[in-house]
Formats: sequence, structure tokens, C-alpha cells
Amino acid sequence: MNESLESIYLPWSDPEGYGDKGTAHSYIPVYEKIFSPYRDKRISLLEIGLAFGQSLEVWGKFFSNGKIYGVDVSEFQIYSDRFKPGGYKNDERFKIWIEDATKPSFKEVIGDLTFDIIIDDGSHLIQDQISTFAMLKDLVNPGGVYVIEDIDNIDQYATAFELIKKDCEIIDLRIKKGRWDDVLVVYRF
Repeated sequence: MNESLESIYLPWSDPEGYGDKGTAHSYIPVYEKIFSPYRDKRISLLEIGLAFGQSLEVWGKFFSNGKIYGVDVSEFQIYSDRFKPGGYKNDERFKIWIEDATKPSFKEVIGDLTFDIIIDDGSHLIQDQISTFAMLKDLVNPGGVYVIEDIDNIDQYATAFELIKKDCEIIDLRIKKGRWDDVLVVYRF
């Protein structure tokens, strides 16, 4: 039997706010439901915003047959040895780019890659989240999913997220931990 996402996540949780998908935020049980159908498949996953790389470890173990890609604007964090000696600079389990995923030039960097799952845990600015989705949505494979984390002011911006793609699910978890940005927007393809 497969190990639960919660148990995979626990060693990589971080009370300081990095690796926060199940500490500061309430995403782990939701992700277990959303991502379980992809678990044993040869999927490709892109995460935007890596901090110190904890989620790389979580996705790498959960999707053991998958290829995990990541992008972050900061080389300092992802290549530091805070959680992993030597950081992720030469870790062949993952393909990492130090780039700004909000810029159109990022599409040139990734070439013709497509993804089954894209998770945007990047800048957390509404305009970046919406423009990055608009730019990368064509890279999601049929049957895939694109998730935007940490939506601030969802009451004000829900319509904006709904207008950019019809099949939009807003998962509001703010009541769970009393956190203003504990919200996911999920698009299915």
C-alpha cells in the first residue's frame, strides 16, 4: 500500500513557513484527493516557487514514477544546504531552473515540455498568478491539472480566476487555520 501524502510530507514540513503546504496551509489532504489518480503514472510535474526544496522531496516520493521539475527566481535558497547537504544543484532526481516563471522567456527555457500537473507557489501576487496561468496553461496535458496556491483576497478576485478558464474550482480553506490566503484555485484540462 502506498504511503499517504501526509506521512510523506511530515519530514519536510517547516514551521518557519517553507514547506508550508500542511503547516501554515491546509493543502495536504486536498492534494491527496486531487493528485491520487496520477500517483502511479509516469507524470510530469512542474512546481513554480521552490524555497528550499521541501516540496521537491514530497512530490518526488509521492509520484515515484514521475518526472519532477521546478523553477525558482532564487538560486540562494534552492541551492543552499539548509535541508539537504549541497542543496539541489546537482540532484539528478529533479530538473530545476533558476528563472522567473512570470516572464514569457521562461517558455523558451522549457522548450517543448508539457506537464500533467503545474503548481504555482510562486510570487503570490494576483497579477502574477493570473498572467503565469495564461502563459503556461497550454503546457498542461489533456487530463492534467493546474493549481494556484496562496490566493490573497479571494473574495475580491474570485471572478478574475473564474473568467480566465471556465473549469475553475476555488477551494477555500481559510476557516481551517484562520489564515487569509489558505485558498487554492484548481483548473482541470
